[in-house]
Parts: sequence; structure tokens; C-alpha cells
Amino acid sequence: MTNTESLMVLWLKHIEKCQVTQTNWNAAISSWELRNEDDIKKLMAIMSKFFLKNFQLNLYESPITPLLFLQQGNIEVLGLKINSSATNIYGVSITHDKSSFDSGNFLGPLEEIIKKMIRTALLTIGYFNISNANIIFAEPKINKNLYESLLNVISGLNNIFESMGYDFTFELIVNGNYKEIVFEPVIKLTKAANDSSELFSKNVQMSQTSSIRSDNNTTTKIGKFIRIEFEKLMDNGLLTEEIVHNLCDNNYSKEILDLRFPMLKRYNDKQSLVEQRLVKGNGRYYSHVYYINGQKYLLTNDWYEKNRGKLLMWINKIKTRK
Repeated sequence: MTNTESLMVLWLKHIEKCQVTQTNWNAAISSWELRNEDDIKKLMAIMSKFFLKNFQLNLYESPITPLLFLQQGNIEVLGLKINSSATNIYGVSITHDKSSFDSGNFLGPLEEIIKKMIRTALLTIGYFNISNANIIFAEPKINKNLYESLLNVISGLNNIFESMGYDFTFELIVNGNYKEIVFEPVIKLTKAANDSSELFSKNVQMSQTSSIRSDNNTTTKIGKFIRIEFEKLMDNGLLTEEIVHNLCDNNYSKEILDLRFPMLKRYNDKQSLVEQRLVKGNGRYYSHVYYINGQKYLLTNDWYEKNRGKLLMWINKIKTRK
């Protein structure tokens, strides 16, 4: 088991609360029935055309059956989160050839990652027979060119699966996001648990730490960081009416971002700015008025370092989903 696989298992178990985790999960293809085969064939055909047109990548070198494609790999880290009404599946892909990330030619690792994520998604559809899952590519460090290409890949995959009626979320957890979302929360929890059966050895921790690069996300103070990132989302037209509506909801802001107040508050021209910034007598919103989709809003200033991880995950999902 690699360092990244070990860390992702702990992340799924302790942070995402998965009751079942497994590395290198393989389907018993010779014994199990393949479900939704027609959908899998359609998805493979759509994705073949998409990646040939947009990335000049020929995903399948020759005509290939779904069974043969699924046999060519596994789900490197699998997590099952089970409650009384539903099962949520996490399929995590990583790569074992780290040296390719530092090379000038990133098409090789890009193709490898695409195939891994697609195969993970199709294994989920074919053998778990569910229509919702989280498909993640996780790595402590990848180069800028590969990262930017993967953002377009993730956006395309989300759109393709949504068009086929599947509620799949494809996402990247890499570089600074990996440190904030996975590494630091897991290390903090495992240290507190003092459980030697689950703690990394010193060598593993040192290896993980050295592989995570410094990132502006972690050095910029949280208040400044949220304003910078929020304005980027505005400038790029990513704050849809639905997203803005959700951010004005207290329950959504609490559940998704762990905020004590709604992230956004509708501005009222008939009321003073000073009054609107207050919550129970305390200033909980910035004084700057944001114009979004023709309406005015205030942004909460009640941010803490504990919010950074969930904030990064939310921003990443907004950026990669059209």
C-alpha cells in the first residue's frame, strides 16, 4: 500500500465517516452480473468522442467491450458510507508513477488519470448498481499544466455523466487542496486518537509532508483568501442564481461550509449598511457590497481556519462543474 493510499483510507474512514474501506478493490467479473451494460457502452462511446475532440486522446486503442475495459484496472481506494436510507460510494484514483508529474510531457499521466477515473465510475455503475458516487483523483503534488488540463477533464466528465442521468461528482484533491482537505485533518485526528494500529510511522508522515508543496491557499489569511476566491468566482460567472440562493441559506452554509451564519446576505437599500452588517449586535458581514446577477449582497466575515478545508472543497466543485 502506498503512502497516498494509506492516507486516503484514513481520510475516508475518519473524515468522510465511511464504515467500509478497501484498497485495490476488484470486481469478481467472472462471477458477478454486469448491470447497466447499455449505459456503460453509451458512456464509453460519448467519452471516446469527447476526449478525442478536446484532448486528442484515443482512450481505447481498438474497439473494446465494457467487460474488457473494466478488467484492465481496479478501484485503488474504495469507501462505503452507509445509513438507513442510502449508500454513498467514494472511488479514489491515484497514480504510482510520480516521476511523470515533473516531466514536460503531461499527456501520458493525463491519459492514465482519465482512464482510472472513468473505470472507477463504470465499475461503480456496473457492479454496485447505483446512480450516485464521488469519483476522486488525489495526489499531494502535480504540476500546473497537468492540473489545468484535469480541471477541464473533470468538468467534462461531470457534464457527460449528468447528461446520462447519473449524479456523479468527479473532483480533484491535489496540491494545496490535498494538504488542507486530507493530510492535515487526518494527521490531527490520528494523533488525538493515539491508536498505533492506525497511525502512520514517522517515515510515512515525513514522506507525505515533504511531498506537499507550499501553496498560497495555506499562507494567505483565511479572510483575505475567501474574498479573493469569491471575487474570482464572480468574475468568471460561476455564481449561478441557484448557488447564490443556497449561500443565503443558514442550513446550507452550516452543512457545506461549517459557518455560523449564511455566507451571503441580501442587501436592502432601505436599511443602513451599518445595521445590515450586524448579527445580535456584532459585525458579522463585510462592509463591501457585492453585485451578483443584478442583486446586491453582503459576504460574511465570520471565517476561521477550521473553515478552510470545506471552503476549498466547495470552491473546487464550483470551478469544475458547469
